[in-house]
Amino acid sequence: TSYIPNHSGGSVTRGADDATNTGTIDADNDFTLFIETKPNADVDVGKFFASSGNLGYLDTDVNSQLRLRFASSNYKSTEDLTGGFKFLLRKDGTNLKMYVNGTLEHTITALPTGTQNISFEEGRHKQFLIFPEALPDADCITITSL
Repeated sequence: TSYIPNHSGGSVTRGADDATNTGTIDADNDFTLFIETKPNADVDVGKFFASSGNLGYLDTDVNSQLRLRFASSNYKSTEDLTGGFKFLLRKDGTNLKMYVNGTLEHTITALPTGTQNISFEEGRHKQFLIFPEALPDADCITITSL
């Protein structure tokens, strides 16, 4: 919330949080990237994170579907995102897996490489975590379950 109570009985509103470079992923190795966020109410099409390398970005498209844009392909989820969502991207030595709200949505055989600088974009972000390992599938499902 942006409401901040104070001792004079009034309230103070804080400025928006702004994270331009949230973290770096070494995509030559295994990793797990997790984000819990909610779309902004006033934005129909929004980007939640973007990388400066070839990992692409996560956004909602014109049909309000969650989309991972990676390696010139769109990987979409048909979940209702209005109440927020938990998204996880897991890379191991053989594939990239996309989990949304407790479900494995896509297994992608193209793999990112190199250093990826991940930046927040729009949305109301609650959590953003980067693990330097590929978490087990069961953990990915548990972490993303609502």
